[in-house]
Amino acid sequence: MSLAILSLTISIGLSAQTTISYGQVSSFCPQTGQTLGGGGAIAITFYDGYISHPMYGKLYATQRNNDGSVTYVPKKFAGTPAMQLNAVLVSANYQRMEERITSSLGYASMYMINSYTSMGEDGGKAAQRWADANAASRRGGSGYSRDRSSSSSSGNDYIEVIEYAPDFTGNSPDVWCAKCQKWMSRHSHIKKRVR
Repeated sequence: MSLAILSLTISIGLSAQTTISYGQVSSFCPQTGQTLGGGGAIAITFYDGYISHPMYGKLYATQRNNDGSVTYVPKKFAGTPAMQLNAVLVSANYQRMEERITSSLGYASMYMINSYTSMGEDGGKAAQRWADANAASRRGGSGYSRDRSSSSSSGNDYIEVIEYAPDFTGNSPDVWCAKCQKWMSRHSHIKKRVR
C-alpha cells in the first residue's frame, strides 16, 4: 500500500507513454572492481509512476534521490534465479540509466551495476535497429544497406555505429553532435565493415 501511495507522489516529468532507447556502456562489479564493456540496447517506456522494462516488466517509482534521479523497483521477483533485478535508476534528465542486479550461483552472490546512456526519445527505434543488427550478425548476414560511397562490385557492406564515451566523473555534460543535430552524451560515429 505504501508503495502505491509513494508512486503517486513521484512525478517523472515525461508525457505518458514516452519510449527512450538506451545503449549499454558498461557493467561494473563493486566487489571485484572489474568493469566490462557494454554492448546491449533496450527500450524503456515511461508511464506516470512506473516504467516498462523489456526484461523485467513493470517497475514502480519508489523514490526521488538527492541527485534528482528516480528509483524504480519491481513489486515481485524480477529476473531469473541466477540474476535478480534489485532496482533501476533513471537520471533526472533521462540521459542515464542503471540496473542494479544480484547474480547468484550456489552460495555465491555478485552485485552488478549495468550502466546505459540514452540513444534518444525515439519510440524504441534505435534499440530495435540494434536488435535487428545483432540478429543479422548471428545469422551471418547484414540487415543494412550498402554504403553509397562503396563500389557495388566490391561487396563491402558498412554500418554506422555510435560509440558512447564513458564518463566516470558523474558530470557527463551533453555536447552538440552535428551529425545527430542535437545535444547528446559524448559519442563518435564510426563506420564498421560488415562481412
